[in-house]
Amino acid sequence: EWTLVDPTVATRRAAIQLLLGAALEPAPVKELEPLQAALAAEERRLLAAVDRFNKGQPVEWPVRPLTADLRDRIAEAHARWRHPWLQAASGYAERLDRLSTLLKP
Repeated sequence: EWTLVDPTVATRRAAIQLLLGAALEPAPVKELEPLQAALAAEERRLLAAVDRFNKGQPVEWPVRPLTADLRDRIAEAHARWRHPWLQAASGYAERLDRLSTLLKP
């Protein structure tokens, strides 16, 4: 027995969950703005890949999850600042990672 699964459905759902989830607020201090900019760049990169994938266009594989460097920067900033924004940034990074895993061939 064969079951056909359309992978675009799962990627669309994950993208919608990312977009409907709590948006990352502006960084509370100037020193955290580079982290916010890096997360926004990752979001744009992943959503562009989702868009190409859903349209049946070529996507560069593998679509990489967040870099370890970015995760380390979030953790280091959290240890220094202990600000709730960093907890939200960490959760946002996790949602981006989940979306990137769905885009693996």
